[in-house]
Amino acid sequence: MFCELSWRAVSCRHEIDRRSKIGRAKYGADGFCQLTFGQTRAGTARVAKTGGHAFALCLIGIVFTLCLSFKFGAKFLVTVNMDYTLAMSHNKPPASQSPALNRLIDEFSTLPGIGRRSAERIAFHLLKSPESQTLQLADAIRDFATNLKICSSCGNATDSDPCPVCSDSQRDHQTILVVEKPSDIVQLETTGQYRGVYHVLMGRISPLDGIGAGELNVDGLLDRVKRQEVLEVILGMHPTAEGDGTALYLADKLRKQSVDVTRLARGLPVGASLDSVSKAVLGDAVHGRRIVES
Repeated sequence: MFCELSWRAVSCRHEIDRRSKIGRAKYGADGFCQLTFGQTRAGTARVAKTGGHAFALCLIGIVFTLCLSFKFGAKFLVTVNMDYTLAMSHNKPPASQSPALNRLIDEFSTLPGIGRRSAERIAFHLLKSPESQTLQLADAIRDFATNLKICSSCGNATDSDPCPVCSDSQRDHQTILVVEKPSDIVQLETTGQYRGVYHVLMGRISPLDGIGAGELNVDGLLDRVKRQEVLEVILGMHPTAEGDGTALYLADKLRKQSVDVTRLARGLPVGASLDSVSKAVLGDAVHGRRIVES
């Protein structure tokens, strides 16, 4: 269609030029201008209209072509990337490498955040390291796998069951601070401000990741509240969307057992200015304001 309209526009232009020459020869310059002024103007209008249509169709064709090229180009790149990833995952190690080295690289590559290249760098670093250092790492991993346990009371990672915190009689066992993972306990213990006990959920509720309340250590918390006559449960989840959802779920479950449910304070960090924090932090600071003690 575009080619046909373009051809028609050129044909109309040639026809106007031809009639102009004939008219000038037959009637003279002035008579021809008076006689064919309306025809020439109509022909010019037709040419402009036809050319405008052709230009619009040309733009539409270019845009359509670009869209198709982008769509199929992106699909092609995704397909090539998937094929390359699949090929790399099934790529066999070179036969010239030692089986022990290949096994070590394969085991390192199964760790989260470590790919095949990173695993190779770690393996070759250990290969260049002294034998004593490599054996120390192996002993640490073996000791971790053999002796490390999960506390049956709070769910903390420990060498003994119960853990040192749960077995400490000097702590307040009627106050439980609920955290997401064992590393949170390490951070809280460095403050030296908390003398109660802990409970580790081993995660947080995240529907997008397929993690529900059944995958967490929630039943153990509810059993401890009943068994130990707990007076207060402090929710120490991370200030994220998943952490807030987990805290709301636990608060609803714990209120049915007549126990005080509190949460770690939020607000302005020490040394921060009001114009350098987000609206959410400011909102938490206003909501969690306290009385100034004299």
